[in-house]
Amino acid sequence: MKTAFITDSGTGLSIQESLEKGIFSVPLQIIYDNHSKLDLEEITYNEINTLLKSNTIIKTSLPSAGLIDSLFEKLVHEGYQRVFCVCITRGISSTADTFALLAKQHNLEIIYVDCYSTAYIQQYCITEAKKMYDNNYTIEEIVSHCEYIIKNSDTFIIPASCDQLIKSGRLTGFAASIAGLLKIKPWLHLNVSTNGKIDAIGKARTQAKLLKQTIDLMKENIKEKYHIHVIHVDALEYAKQIKLELEEIFHNTSIMISNLIAPVAVHTGLGSIAIQYYPTIEVNTNNESDC
Repeated sequence: MKTAFITDSGTGLSIQESLEKGIFSVPLQIIYDNHSKLDLEEITYNEINTLLKSNTIIKTSLPSAGLIDSLFEKLVHEGYQRVFCVCITRGISSTADTFALLAKQHNLEIIYVDCYSTAYIQQYCITEAKKMYDNNYTIEEIVSHCEYIIKNSDTFIIPASCDQLIKSGRLTGFAASIAGLLKIKPWLHLNVSTNGKIDAIGKARTQAKLLKQTIDLMKENIKEKYHIHVIHVDALEYAKQIKLELEEIFHNTSIMISNLIAPVAVHTGLGSIAIQYYPTIEVNTNNESDC
C-alpha cells in the first residue's frame, strides 16, 4: 500500500527540508497583531525572538485545514492510499485530530503515532519511520520502534522567568501571581506519563538548580546510546555551557545544540532552556520484510 509520511513544523524542519527526507509537512501558525504567519515559511526563528523582545503577545495555532486538505488531495492524486503521521502531540495541539478528520474525508487510511512531545523527538520519530519504511519494515515494526523511542524519551523545559508563561496564560492567575512575587521558576516536562501535556514537576529560584535536577534525572534514565538536544530561546552561550557539562557526564551520546521550536518558545520566552533525550535505534538496511 502506497504510504505517505506526514508531519508538521513542530519538527523544526521547513516544508522543503522535510521533502528532502521524503516526508510531507504542513506549517503550524504563529499569530500576532492580527497577523497569521506560517511557521518556518513566512516567519523565522530570529523574527520570533524580535517579537518576544518587543513584548508582543504571540499565539500559536494548528496548521490551516485548507493546507492539510490540499496536501491530502495531492496525495490521493499521486496514488497514495495511506498516511503515516507523527505530529506535535495531542497534549498541546489538535493537529492530529484535524489530520484524522481530513484523511477520512479523502478515504485515506491513517496510522497515527503520538510522540507525546514535539521538536526533535517528533523529528526523529518521523524521519526514522520513513527510513524504516524505505528499508521494507512492516508498519507494525515501524510503530513498535517509534513507541520504543517515545517511551524512553523526555523533554524538560526550564524557563528563564515566568513572564511569558503568564502572558500566554499557561499559568493560572493565582500561580502566576505567586510565581511573579517570589521570582520562582517552574521546572516543566512532557512525555508519555503527562500524556503530552506540559506539566510542572518542581520549582526553584534559579535555572542552575533546575538544570542540576534535570541532569540528575538524566543520569538515572540514560543507560544506553542516546541523542541529547540542548535547546534554547536566544540563549546560545548558556546552551554551549550546558553542552560542555553534559559531555563530561554522557560519553556514549550525541549532544547537539538546537533552537526551541516556535510553538513552545512563544510560551516559555527568551532565555529558556529545554533538554530532550531519546534512544538511538539502528535501522537494518537489508531488512527483507514487506510493507
